[in-house]
Amino acid sequence: HGEQLEGAVAQSKKLIGAMECAALLRSLGVRAHLCSFASPPVPAEELEVRRQQAALDAHRNNAANPQRRWKKSPKYVPAYRPCVPLLDFCWAYFSTRQLAGGDDAPAPFCPPLYLQHEGHSRTIVGAERDARTGAVTVLLFDPVIDSGALLTDVRERRKLQKLRSGPHAFTQARYQVCVVAPGIAGVEEREGLKTVAEIDPSEALRLPLF
Repeated sequence: HGEQLEGAVAQSKKLIGAMECAALLRSLGVRAHLCSFASPPVPAEELEVRRQQAALDAHRNNAANPQRRWKKSPKYVPAYRPCVPLLDFCWAYFSTRQLAGGDDAPAPFCPPLYLQHEGHSRTIVGAERDARTGAVTVLLFDPVIDSGALLTDVRERRKLQKLRSGPHAFTQARYQVCVVAPGIAGVEEREGLKTVAEIDPSEALRLPLF
C-alpha cells in the first residue's frame, strides 16, 4: 500500500481506505484491526431479467412522456444482494458496547467503525434494529453529504434521515471495516502492531470493551 501511495498522502488528493486508516492508527499505538465482509452475488439469470425489466420500464416511461427533454435512464440494478452480515456485525458491535456500562454506570466510549468499499469510505457511528422485521439500519457519516444539510436534519427535524442507511445501500461486492480496541499499546506491543492482518468478524466482536 505504501508503494501504491508513493510513500505519502499529506497535502494530496490520494484515496485512502481501511488499511491505511489502520496503519496510521497502529503507528500511533492505537489497536486498530481489520475485518472483511462479502456480499452474495445475484444469480446471472436473475440479474439479466432484472436489468431487462429496468430497461423496459425506462423505455415505457419515456414513451409515455415524449415532451420530456431528458430521457429517463434505466434504474440501477446491483449485481450483489445486500451485505446482511455486515449490518448484523454493526448491530452486535454497537449494542454490546451500549449495554456494557450497566444500568447505573455510563456506557464506555464506543469508537466508530471506518467502512471502506471500492471507491468510497464512510464512518458508521451507530445501528438500529427494527423490532418487527429485524432489519438493521446503520447511522453513518458520508463525506458526499453536505454538512449544512446534515446539521439541519439532526438539529431541527430530529429524524436522522440523512444519517440512516438500510440494507439496500450495501450492495457492493466487498466491504472492509476498521475496528478500534480501547487503550494505547506499550513499546513492546507496538512492534507487533507494525504488521496488519485481517481478523474474523467474530474475533472483532470479542475485542475488550475497556
